[in-house]
Amino acid sequence: MDLSQTSMMDFATTSHWGLMEAIGFYNNCLRHAGTMSHAHVMRYEDMLQQSFETLSGIASFIDHPVTDDDVREAVDFTSFERLREAELKNTFNTPRLHAANPSDPNSFKVRRAKLNGYRDYFDADQAARLEAMVDKHLDPRAGYHSQQARAATDLSEQEFLT
Repeated sequence: MDLSQTSMMDFATTSHWGLMEAIGFYNNCLRHAGTMSHAHVMRYEDMLQQSFETLSGIASFIDHPVTDDDVREAVDFTSFERLREAELKNTFNTPRLHAANPSDPNSFKVRRAKLNGYRDYFDADQAARLEAMVDKHLDPRAGYHSQQARAATDLSEQEFLT
């Protein structure tokens, strides 16, 4: 498959790197987490919307003593704005964390920090088709079913793997 000649929808629905691959990966992660005596799952959306609480939860899970000030400092250090600036300046001095083409906003690793941003790349029918794939195949504990995505569901209100 020549990805340079592939539409975003074809990429998402038929490529080896598409949605079904991602769904399989997440389902396997959840399946494995479910067999562990102690597991913690976090989502990008949680980290974006509730950074302090999510990072505090991770520190607590790994039993790492941190103060609220430590967590606030880490959240501030990894803010979208700060990471975007670090990428622009190549602060970490690695091509892996540097925009391939600084004049192309889509070549950055730190792009938009936007919930449900995939919808900007698909029309309403395409987004509905992708969401139907998620609804049908992704374990609902992941919190990404279309109703959950539209509502930007807060997982702290759901029973989840902890």
